[in-house]
Amino acid sequence: MIFIDKTAMPLTHTSISVCDFELERLIGKGGFSRVFSVRNLHNLKVYAMKIIKKSHFSDEAINKFRKEVEVLKAVNHPFILKMNCCFENNDYICIITDIYTGGELFYHICKDHRFSEKKAKFYFVETLLGLEYLHQNKILYRDLKPENILIDSEGHLRVADFGLSKTNIGYDTCTNSFCGSPEYMSPEMLTKAGHNLQLDLYCLGVLLYEMVTGLPPFYSENREIMYQNILKKTLVFPSYLSNSLT
Repeated sequence: MIFIDKTAMPLTHTSISVCDFELERLIGKGGFSRVFSVRNLHNLKVYAMKIIKKSHFSDEAINKFRKEVEVLKAVNHPFILKMNCCFENNDYICIITDIYTGGELFYHICKDHRFSEKKAKFYFVETLLGLEYLHQNKILYRDLKPENILIDSEGHLRVADFGLSKTNIGYDTCTNSFCGSPEYMSPEMLTKAGHNLQLDLYCLGVLLYEMVTGLPPFYSENREIMYQNILKKTLVFPSYLSNSLT
């Protein structure tokens, strides 16, 4: 069978290509890639295919995508995106993963406006377990937000999109890259003081706040005001939240 398990699949493999898949529909897009629902023509199963067009990026950016692939090859956890295989040619890098039909966590927050504390706790714990696994393997995720959390058909989540992740980072190791989503920026990221695995825990707290209130804790439509709020403003919890949560 041509479809090869991720543990046996090198980054470039000549026996598999986009021709082995039938593209069904676009299911997601970002600044760097497009994600399609595809059917493998050999086992007839449906997967997600993330396609990165090389001509849009510098060699440095393409190497970052390859590093993302290396992270995905190294991880195996029930709450982290599962990569089945990957391949590249002169024009594209393609990553084949399981498909998660429940949509993004962001969609569910928007639909519900805010989660019950019980529902938020469920997703919080699963995200925490995924991050704990990454940290045990010295992987700093750095891009936690509802748009990067996918829900499967059974209602469980998968942490996805490892484009900003960094390896060989511990709680006693600092890195200084400036990256992440504005609403989830930590104080140490904004001040460029250096950050470590604790960054992911800060973002996890922001995620919990957004799940139970509908917005990140220091949100403003004006980005500079939001950054000042993150650095200086005291966090206020809405009165409808329970004492056990706050």
